[in-house]
Amino acid sequence: MAAPKMFAYKDGDQVDHANSTGSTISGGTPLQSGGRAGIVMTDIADGTTGTLLVKGRCKGVATTATGSVGDRVYWDADGSPYGGTASSGALTTSMAAGDWCVGTLTAAKGSTDTHVEVELNDFPFNEFLDAIWVAPYGDDTYGDGSQRAPLATITAAFAAVSATRKNVFVLPGDYSEAASLAWPAISEVSLVGIGAQGSVVIRGATGENEVIEIAPGVLTSTFDAAIQNLQIRQASDDCNGIHIDNTDTTKKIILTVKNVSVEDGGGTGTAIATTHTDSDNAIRIYWSGCGEEIESQVSFTVANSGDRAYFNNVYLAGGLVTTATDCTADLRFDFCKIKHEGVTGGHSSQTIRAVYCYSDAEALLDASDLAGSHTDTLMVPTS
Repeated sequence: MAAPKMFAYKDGDQVDHANSTGSTISGGTPLQSGGRAGIVMTDIADGTTGTLLVKGRCKGVATTATGSVGDRVYWDADGSPYGGTASSGALTTSMAAGDWCVGTLTAAKGSTDTHVEVELNDFPFNEFLDAIWVAPYGDDTYGDGSQRAPLATITAAFAAVSATRKNVFVLPGDYSEAASLAWPAISEVSLVGIGAQGSVVIRGATGENEVIEIAPGVLTSTFDAAIQNLQIRQASDDCNGIHIDNTDTTKKIILTVKNVSVEDGGGTGTAIATTHTDSDNAIRIYWSGCGEEIESQVSFTVANSGDRAYFNNVYLAGGLVTTATDCTADLRFDFCKIKHEGVTGGHSSQTIRAVYCYSDAEALLDASDLAGSHTDTLMVPTS
């Protein structure tokens, strides 16, 4: 019998767990059941049902990561216990892709402590009440979107959005949704990737027109949406990354994007596409980053004098095209890298301001790079 990774030392709630893994699950093994962390109380033979502790105080082998009382504790299946066998699994306060939350520290953890004390599935009641959590280990059937019982798909998270739960937090993983993500018709919803940039990937579904569809329909006030810290991968056909449709909205739509990259799927799809049938109301896009690449083209339909597309510190590898509408739309590029001769389309009434930008020909942006019919203003460094 393997040495237990964790063991209970105070009574708590227990649930049944059916073992269908094909082998015995050793007592003391941490695992997940119904979106909750649990500790196997005694060995569970294959094909039988045993008991998990899901509430109570436990101790378990730990990595060298330190922490204070109340800090979250995660199970790292490949973690190296201090003084134990490397990569044999351990608890840690430093989450990485594939780790899942067990509970919180009940005592401070030092770098040379071989074990850590954990309160299972313990999180402050009032923390993240407005949040919906998504994780690769989540469950759309049994999860409730809390941090302890996350959902498995962003589709399910969007379905759970309400006027009081507007923030969708996505833990590191690769999410291949079954269909386009229909953005909730509720203003001020945020979709946020947790972890290092690029560790949250949303893949477009083959045969769908877009990865994310923002089409709120009739509105009574300005509609705000925000996307942050993730990577969008277009499908290999004509899938767009983000599609904004203001049909019948009667109010303006504002999309704020931060630290998001878009990977071209190889088809004719664009990073952003807009359907701008309500010309009485603007569409505004504010995209900032730390040099993230927007690999496919940005396609912006101009139809209202309040339309705006602002880009700050991103790489527009696919360039940008606007429609030739006679309308005083405002386009701005600040500290961006832009496809050589990649800004096209437009009309002289549409203005472009480019500040300290470079082309991907590794030269300062110049008039030839802004190859459309827009009215351009270039600000470049002077020696």
